[in-house]
Amino acid sequence: MGFTPEPHMLRFSHCLVLASLVVACAPEQTGPKVASSRDNPAYAVIYSSQLNELGTRIEEERTAASETLGKMNQFAIQVGPSDPDLVAELYQTADYEGRSEAYAARQSEEAVIRHFFTTEEKQLAQRIAANTEYAAKQKDCEVSLYDASARGLQRGLDDQLKARRRQVSAAQQTVQLKKAQLGQKAVAVLLDQLDEISLTSYTVYIRLEQDETELARRAEEIASIRSTLEDYRTELAAAPKPNTTELARVDAALVQLTEQEAKIQDTLKDVEARRTQLRADYEQALEALMESASQQEPRKGLTPQ
Repeated sequence: MGFTPEPHMLRFSHCLVLASLVVACAPEQTGPKVASSRDNPAYAVIYSSQLNELGTRIEEERTAASETLGKMNQFAIQVGPSDPDLVAELYQTADYEGRSEAYAARQSEEAVIRHFFTTEEKQLAQRIAANTEYAAKQKDCEVSLYDASARGLQRGLDDQLKARRRQVSAAQQTVQLKKAQLGQKAVAVLLDQLDEISLTSYTVYIRLEQDETELARRAEEIASIRSTLEDYRTELAAAPKPNTTELARVDAALVQLTEQEAKIQDTLKDVEARRTQLRADYEQALEALMESASQQEPRKGLTPQ
């Protein structure tokens, strides 16, 4: 027997459709115009590394989404006997939430935090370790705490970001409220599954398109960035005492820019078709998952709510 959405789920779906139509028909919103930094040599020098980060992130997003799709057919089986209808509803809710404004806002914040942490992790861990080691040394205790500080920072960051995401999730809150109905084993498995579904929904419907659009925009600036770097190099070389270190940075940036230009074309090749196919694959995997969930055995002693 196939999965039949609850009435309130259908209403929620209709609301999504209506909201989409309202957005489509609304007048185009205009915001403040931001001046381009393409003529800024300092910006141009780090441009290729930013392109690399963005291109790498897109490939990682595509890979992560595909990997989750490959696992989703086992999600309901891993939950085991529970409340089949409620589990299926939770999967559907997690999907909706991944496309929601609240979830997208949390993910945007998380992206900034993770980028900062990844860039500054070593320096942060070193400072924390140095301060802690100094305090320990005052008590005649010689210790090396860098590795422990780095691990603690990473675990702490992951745990806090997960908690922030779950704060805006109705699916996660429902699991907590209906633990007795779902069963202890199901609760332990569902929490992480719902995280994966929401993240994958967000990735295939929002994040990938945002990042691909941003990469395409940046690709259009490459010629201007290259011109800025070449002019900057000429200026550096013409100085009475050329800064050889900065000249080497500019030369490396020019080489990297050429390399990134080729990689970008591969990343953006057939981008719309690839994104459309990934969304179709996700929808198919989600439908199969809810069907699977609705067919699982109810937990013994389950009392319908």
